[in-house]
Amino acid sequence: MAHYFEDLEELGRWAASSRVVVDPGADLWSFAELDAEGGRYYAQQPELKRVVGFIARQVASVNLNLYTWDEDGARSRNYPSQHPAARFLELPAGDDPKISTTAMQFKESLMIDKLIYDRYCALIEYDERTGLPIKMTRLPAARVKFKGKAGVVDGATYHREDGQKIELPLDVLFFSVGYTAGTGSNGTSPIRAIRQLLDGNQEALNFRSQMLARAARIPGVLTHPKVMDDKAYERLQSSWREYNASGAKAGSEPILEDGTQYEQLKPLSGDDVLDLDGRKLSAEEIATMYWIYPELLGLREGTNSNMDALKQMLWSICLSPYVTEWQQSWDRLVRSQFRTQNRYVDADLDGKMMGSWKEESEITSRAVGGPYLTVDEARARRNMSPIEGGDKLIVPLNVTKGGKASPMDGE
Repeated sequence: MAHYFEDLEELGRWAASSRVVVDPGADLWSFAELDAEGGRYYAQQPELKRVVGFIARQVASVNLNLYTWDEDGARSRNYPSQHPAARFLELPAGDDPKISTTAMQFKESLMIDKLIYDRYCALIEYDERTGLPIKMTRLPAARVKFKGKAGVVDGATYHREDGQKIELPLDVLFFSVGYTAGTGSNGTSPIRAIRQLLDGNQEALNFRSQMLARAARIPGVLTHPKVMDDKAYERLQSSWREYNASGAKAGSEPILEDGTQYEQLKPLSGDDVLDLDGRKLSAEEIATMYWIYPELLGLREGTNSNMDALKQMLWSICLSPYVTEWQQSWDRLVRSQFRTQNRYVDADLDGKMMGSWKEESEITSRAVGGPYLTVDEARARRNMSPIEGGDKLIVPLNVTKGGKASPMDGE
């Protein structure tokens, strides 16, 4: 007789009253999750790894800086480097020299979890003396199960490798959960939407590997019009081996005796497998699933004109939502954990949005109406030491404020 339950609580009450063991005793949830939606696809699908890795590396490389609010409510760009929150942003994995995880590697890992599972989670560790956070440890998303309904998280469970479950309070976690399709609170992995596509890619790769592995490696065969006796066969075999082994005879024609003929065979190539076009289309589909133009990853050929336009849209359209969510998550972390309201986290995108040095110099010079770097500042860009009098801005004699029609006259 079949039974239907609305949620796990109803299932638990029925199991307790019926004395039925529902849980087999082994925690298989995390391993099933890892295999079905994340680790297996990310490890085996080169196109998925390329797209996810590109987004994660780009977002993780954006500097997150800590700034303050002025007394009048305006934003101040003064960077308080000695503030504990600023140091925490600079080294979220800690400053222990025994730990080889850099800040970018830590952030990249969290972003990969987010892109694969639509959630990430890290455990915050605190200073016993001050009670403030000093570092975080990433908890693999496949082993973290959030509790809640309709996307509202109210608890978390960590499934350890030894099978034990640990209940984690939310106030010691740095986490993010995306849209949940249903009544849970664990997000909705994008891989669910393209699972059939990825499975088809894997089948094509397996078929390609098996076909190429079983294909004949010989470029041709020797044929004879009659059945050869043992002596004639041995003589032909010996002479052919000598011809193949002799580098001095390279490029010469072999001498075939007694009607023996050589027939050229066409070796099996990648075009014969007929999966290259399908893989290309799959790679483009994966890129667009994550809102990335395939041309930016080399998955689709672009022209000189549209590549310039696409590069400009990379950070303004493609990656901007990822960076915005990333910045807001870290800003919320600083505000809640360091108990401060006059500081905020801002993502530094200036370096990402910049063009070439020549373009930036021309734009800035036009904006300020003349030279904008001192000699020492220019020397510092070349890793050179300051000089006497180099801290003053040099203004050409033919440039006065408002005295020229074009600011570029000051170049």
